[in-house]
Amino acid sequence: MSMESNASVHGGNHGGGHIGTSSQAHNKGYQNDTLNPYFLHPNENPGLILVTPPLSGTNYHSWSRAMTMALKSKNKLRFVNGSLPRPDDEDHDSLAWDRCNTMIMSWISNAVDADISQSVLWMDTASEIWQDLKERFYQGDVFRISDIQEEIYTLKQGDNSISAYYTKMKKLWQELDNFRPIPQSNCVYNCAAIAKMKEYKDSDQVIRFLKGLNEQYYAVRSQIMLMDPLPTISKVYSLLVQQERQAIVPVDESKLLAANGYGNSTGRGDSYNSYAGRSQSNRGRGYRGGGRQSTGRGNHGKGNRYCTHCGQTNHVIDDCWKKYGYPPHMQHLQNKHGAVNSCTHANANNGDDEDTQTVTYEEENVDSEAGKMLLTPAQQKALIALLQGSQSLPSHSLNHITTNSGYKQSKADYSLFTKQSNTGFTAILVYVDDLVLGGTDINEINNIKSLLDAKFSIKDLGQLKYFLGFEVARSHNGISLCQRKYILDLLQDTGLLAAKPCSTPMQPQIQLHKGSGILLSDPTAYRRLIGRLLYLTHTRPEISYAVSKLSQFLDSPTDAHMLAGLHILRFLKNHPGQGLFFSSSSSLTLKGFSDSDWGACPDTRRSTTGFCFFLGSSLISWKSKKQTVVSRSSSEAEYRALAQATCEGQWLLYLLQDLCIPHDSPIILYCDNKSAMHIASNPVFHERTKHIEIDCHVVRDKVQANVLHLLPVSSKEQIADIFTKSLHPGPFQTLQSKLGTIDIHSSLRGDVAATTQMKN
Repeated sequence: MSMESNASVHGGNHGGGHIGTSSQAHNKGYQNDTLNPYFLHPNENPGLILVTPPLSGTNYHSWSRAMTMALKSKNKLRFVNGSLPRPDDEDHDSLAWDRCNTMIMSWISNAVDADISQSVLWMDTASEIWQDLKERFYQGDVFRISDIQEEIYTLKQGDNSISAYYTKMKKLWQELDNFRPIPQSNCVYNCAAIAKMKEYKDSDQVIRFLKGLNEQYYAVRSQIMLMDPLPTISKVYSLLVQQERQAIVPVDESKLLAANGYGNSTGRGDSYNSYAGRSQSNRGRGYRGGGRQSTGRGNHGKGNRYCTHCGQTNHVIDDCWKKYGYPPHMQHLQNKHGAVNSCTHANANNGDDEDTQTVTYEEENVDSEAGKMLLTPAQQKALIALLQGSQSLPSHSLNHITTNSGYKQSKADYSLFTKQSNTGFTAILVYVDDLVLGGTDINEINNIKSLLDAKFSIKDLGQLKYFLGFEVARSHNGISLCQRKYILDLLQDTGLLAAKPCSTPMQPQIQLHKGSGILLSDPTAYRRLIGRLLYLTHTRPEISYAVSKLSQFLDSPTDAHMLAGLHILRFLKNHPGQGLFFSSSSSLTLKGFSDSDWGACPDTRRSTTGFCFFLGSSLISWKSKKQTVVSRSSSEAEYRALAQATCEGQWLLYLLQDLCIPHDSPIILYCDNKSAMHIASNPVFHERTKHIEIDCHVVRDKVQANVLHLLPVSSKEQIADIFTKSLHPGPFQTLQSKLGTIDIHSSLRGDVAATTQMKN
């Protein structure tokens, strides 16, 4: 009995030894087989985080996709989808399965929020956790598809870069494709239909991507939309990235501060330079002058650094782009000569015998140290103001070329160069890196183009149709400037395309002040709206007063101010194609209108100045602005308005002189206040006028010098009244019709007489 017992025990031990040996051999088999689902790499541990960001309850679809790819790469997807159930306890693989299951459960717990992790902590299998998360957070296909489509149609670039905006859009497209993939078929007829479906889908993606871009890409967007067939989305992205890179300029901090300070200054004419620094320019091309413009960082203690890899100075081998690759925003510089900017040249005539063209240029050689300075969207806007204010083109080179070619720089506007010869007149207008060429001497225009091309390399874009957001239409009758596309995009962005239009830009007799309404929690939308409306005053003078009034509340806007801003948009919806018209048969005599609204501001009791000037029948300058001091009487307010209008008229005379346009007769300035006219014509300083600042008496000086001639006008005929107060529809429409603006896009239901002026 004892021997049998011993033999039994011995046999048990022997059998157990065989089982252990077999299990160890089996474990070694799958541990060495990387294709075995039970294989675990030594680096795989329970603390491993497979995906980020973690599941938060609102990102299940993207999280599930990322986890699926991660688990599939580790050959563990079968554990969560239930296709690899747990073996029986007697099976050698049961222990390996338990080990892998526990490991995957830990990975899932690490990839979800803490609250969600606690709710699945006591579940036994990874597939059970996976199914529970799906049931809790999975949204129905129809609802999710609806959300994705809405996101795609409402997504805008905003402050994002092209890359960030494209990434967001592509993510939505891919998620939508996951729900609605294009079917596959082997049938020849079906294949053709499916290919057409894919073509339509690709075109839709390009269109939606372009529609969400900022206004600064308007020009390139319009060019792409005119292509037939449309390029692929990858090609569109590549073009836009190149356009964006040209707007990134390395600049030093002190210059950025100067740019921010300059961007708030107002320029001459009050409808061009004033807002150009903040406008969303359609050109979309900045100026890169890295080789010529010091960044400040490379000139202080870094000149002695030397790269042993490329042999260049100002950096070391650790920062060498040639060795480690160019950063994304500077890959266009891989050519040793740099990338020559795609320069512009356009054409617009004022009559049949004049030619106007646009060119841009860029110098080569970019300092490698400068590329490390990345600009935020806010800094880029400030930089535009800096470039405009300092005339960022290499002015020394441009001045040298134009001076040697017989051009003179205007004293009234330093961005204007003119040349008068026996063969005709030529003018060059500089805006940042764009040049507008115009005149009557075609040969001279071609000569200066060739000269600039030899120096800077330029490209001809044909006749001028779009420039800085303006749509230019021309005929033998004259030139029309409007911002129709800009207005329609603004209406679409604010959701007012279907809104009911109104007849005036501001409700009559409305009194807005800082305490009107409730403060907005986020004033960003209001400030952006007013900024875009300010740019619209370039071609829509009738909204100048309303926009100027609302711009006074940018620091603390309220809901009442926001409603007033949306009211302007509803007014613009009436005639989005309305714009300025410059007649080719207009006389070249200056006349102006000056007016003021005494004590119009309820917060400061300051008066509002309004004036406008016409060259013949064409409106060329206007202003609506609150005066800087409080006037003691309506006569003083009117006299101050006359002084500001006089200064503007004198500047216009200087500008006409530089443009070789003679103006021998005095400027006619209309005023509806007899007291102000008496003060201007009376050389005696008496008790009633001694409190007025001396600088206001420039009116009297110009009247005595026969530069200015004051004439009375009735209040009903005072055109400048539209720039000083909000009017009722009747008077407003009467004065608006006298501004000389037309809508060349108006339908036959509107005023046909205005549109026929531009008929070819």
